[in-house]
Amino acid sequence: MTIHEFYHRADAATLEAVADVASRGILIVPIAKTFPLSEIGAAHSAVAAGIQGQVALKH
Repeated sequence: MTIHEFYHRADAATLEAVADVASRGILIVPIAKTFPLSEIGAAHSAVAAGIQGQVALKH
């Protein structure tokens, strides 16, 4: 299963498919950049600028 863009959907089939690949360890979430929680403003700016991949916050 390949998800190029993921938007919240409330249907059970989509959630089941995501849970299945996650449980098998093959769910790949590309993390473009990790920011410390104290730099949440910079993380928000990166998302607003259209960074490719996900932005993660680290406590």
